[in-house]
This record gives sequence, C-alpha cells and structure tokens, in this order.
Amino acid sequence: IAITKADFVTGIYFSFITLTSVGYGDISPLTWPAQMTVVIESVLGVLLLSFSLGIILSSEMEEKHRRLEDKDEKFKKELLQEIDRVIERKLKEREKK
Repeated sequence: IAITKADFVTGIYFSFITLTSVGYGDISPLTWPAQMTVVIESVLGVLLLSFSLGIILSSEMEEKHRRLEDKDEKFKKELLQEIDRVIERKLKEREKK
C-alpha cells in the first residue's frame, strides 16, 4: 500500500482532532484497527490534558504553600522578638523597684 502525502496529512489532522477531543464530521475511521487507534488516541488525549493540568496546578499550589510558610516564619520571628522585648521591659521594670 502506497501512502501519499495527502494521506499522511489527513492522518495527522485526524490524530490531532482525536487527541484534542474536538470531534469529527469530515473523517471517520472505517476499519477496526483504525477504530481501536482512535479509542487509544482519545484516551491518551484526555490523559495528556489531565496530567498537564495536574502538573501546572500542583506547582502553583506548592508555590502558594511556600509563600504561606515564609509569611508564617516571618510572623513567628516577629512575635518572638516582641515577646523578648516585653520580657526585657518587664525585667527592667522589676529591677527598678
């Protein structure tokens, strides 16, 4: 079987439409191997999208978590410094009495 350039381009177009879950209308698989390939490509398209979104969202959540931890550490440090100042002031007041 000879595959022409037009057949190859049509196959790429069909695979892209399948992977992106856009749908058909102008091309349909006729043989069972082609239909099984479409099923596999459809599943891979959904998995690709799901994994991509998962990676993007998890990295964004990690960044937000890191920023919150940084703020929390800064708050703890400032709170401890304020406690130290209050204790020192109270000790000085006691020494004066």
